[in-house]
Amino acid sequence: MRSLQAWDRDGISHPAGRSATNRRFYTKAQLDLFLGPRREAAIPTSVIAYCRVSSSAQKPDLTNQRRRLESFCAGRGLTDVEWIDEVGGGLNSARKKFCEIMDADERREVAPLVIAHKDRLTRFGFAWFARLGANHGCELVVQRAL
Repeated sequence: MRSLQAWDRDGISHPAGRSATNRRFYTKAQLDLFLGPRREAAIPTSVIAYCRVSSSAQKPDLTNQRRRLESFCAGRGLTDVEWIDEVGGGLNSARKKFCEIMDADERREVAPLVIAHKDRLTRFGFAWFARLGANHGCELVVQRAL
């Protein structure tokens, strides 16, 4: 890093030592002091099952969807499942509970996210959300495709 070299030249900080080829090397404690300690990636711990319908008139479908997912999760050995039910359109990416799940995914707190159908998470762009989840250690588990 150029700033470490400059700090060494300016007498602000000095390396822990130098290699045989005269390269500077620093201890982890020094780097933590300069750069701040690195946060270790969290290990995803929450199993979330997400059920969604588009309107209040479909609430009976929400109950059926949850019942099917309960059976599915039990069959896969998933325990301590956090159940999230939501009424809202699949095109609305600002749904409150959907956004909370995406935020938890970004914090690497979710693994896996279980849904009944791809379109229960979002109407379009499911592959993008699956990739985003995978990048954060969260597998999207779909009970069945449409």
